[in-house]
Amino acid sequence: MPDQSEAGTPEPGPASAPPSVSSNGQIARNTGKSVNRMMKKKKRTADDMNEEFVWPWVDLLGMTEYESKEQRLHDEIVAYASYISPTAQEQRARKLVMARVGELVRRRFPNSTLTPFGSITNQTYLPGGDVDLLMIWPRELDLEGKKKTLYNLSGIFRNASVTQDTLFVFRARVPIMHFKTVDELGSLHIDISVNSPDGVKLVPIMEKYLDSMPALRYLVLVVKGYLSQLRLNSAQDGGLSSYSLMKTIELPLDLQRNPKQRPTDDIEKPLEYESLGRLLMDFLDHYGNEFDYAESCVSVTQGKVVSKKSKGWDQTSQSDHLSIECLVNSNWDIGRPTGKIKQVRTAFHNAHMILQGYPFSMAHTNALGAIVGISPETVEHREHLKQLVDSGDLERNLASIQLPPPYVPRRQFQPQQPQQPQHYHHNHHQPNQRQQQPMPSYQPHPQHNPMYQQPAYPYNASYYGNGHTGAAPYYSGQPSQAYYGPQMPNHPASQGYGQGYGAYGYGGQPAQPNYGGGPRPKKRRQF
Repeated sequence: MPDQSEAGTPEPGPASAPPSVSSNGQIARNTGKSVNRMMKKKKRTADDMNEEFVWPWVDLLGMTEYESKEQRLHDEIVAYASYISPTAQEQRARKLVMARVGELVRRRFPNSTLTPFGSITNQTYLPGGDVDLLMIWPRELDLEGKKKTLYNLSGIFRNASVTQDTLFVFRARVPIMHFKTVDELGSLHIDISVNSPDGVKLVPIMEKYLDSMPALRYLVLVVKGYLSQLRLNSAQDGGLSSYSLMKTIELPLDLQRNPKQRPTDDIEKPLEYESLGRLLMDFLDHYGNEFDYAESCVSVTQGKVVSKKSKGWDQTSQSDHLSIECLVNSNWDIGRPTGKIKQVRTAFHNAHMILQGYPFSMAHTNALGAIVGISPETVEHREHLKQLVDSGDLERNLASIQLPPPYVPRRQFQPQQPQQPQHYHHNHHQPNQRQQQPMPSYQPHPQHNPMYQQPAYPYNASYYGNGHTGAAPYYSGQPSQAYYGPQMPNHPASQGYGQGYGAYGYGGQPAQPNYGGGPRPKKRRQF
């Protein structure tokens, strides 16, 4: 690595051009732009590599002589962790936003709860880190049901102006919706999953590790800050998740494992023995140079490294990926989503080389700054969030969000009373007030046409009796004129042949045409 400053002229950090990028461990800025920009993957240019970084924690250190480079690195790690840890305003901002988001969720899903998990519960998140929330709804949901629920939440947040856009990650084992709040609400990044309680179950386990290993929190913040600048700290993008990172750091700190055979006091009392610099170098060397990614697996149940073959994880298409047992279910490989494990390993290797080759002198006072830096946008975002909380604007902006009306299911499974049919007039749209009266089935429907009125006399079938058709008469009497319709006049062509149409239609003989001596009708020609 080239010399960072002139001899005898202390510099707050490395040269203006940070070390190189993803394939060789460069520092790259995580600007925290809009979700639309996050959704687009673009290659880094030379301008991105030459962006300036700041190292505010260096101001917390004085001009002190150190016995070794590791001792100097220890103080820088402590100062960095103190600066990068969440402030009181950042913690309050996340608490207020989570509470308002929970109210919006319960408007649509009344029986649901919103529970935080991950780094926000143990205060190991970075200033631009995500807020992981789990929505628990007392209803069995399959994969499609979870996706539909996330779509509904997306509409609620956009309608309430909490965010302008949302991003869905459905290719992972657990579907996730990601969004960024508007500037008036702190520009916080939030991830929501549905009915996947594994992350919540890990909260007390990870707190136990952090309490039993004092060095774990410091190393997690440093390594996470380094990977975030390379955009390798998110499992959604193929990087190393916070959970996987904590497990990889925890294993070398285990006294039973202790690959570098460090003294017990270096691990149990890192602040008193100023061992954080040595422990960081051990971690980078172990996972950058020594760890066998193709054959080894990090076992949390046995507290050591075991072979992938013993777990049956050696038959995957990518045999050299990082394998880590899950604390909740040892059959799950939480390291498998890390598709960019080669870049992660290269980053660890180069970080170890950079720190190992960093000059130790009074002229070089920022060894940690050779691999970790903070962008000016991050500093501005923290200041903006501090002003929002201290001025009370954040609370007022959250209170101004109009909650949607309580959700009412579309289907009401309540018994309904039978309704009487309504009668409509053909010229009006209003229902007729006349009530329908039930009629006996034997009574004909009342109509004004006399043809349908009840006959006055029974029908006489004597004409069709035995003498003519052989059938026995079954009625007696004469037919009713009222029943069979009005009497029609005789047709001229029916003179002398019955009673005309009326007689023919109602029991008479058909009228015969009289051809007499008149001319016969001409036949039509057939064409």
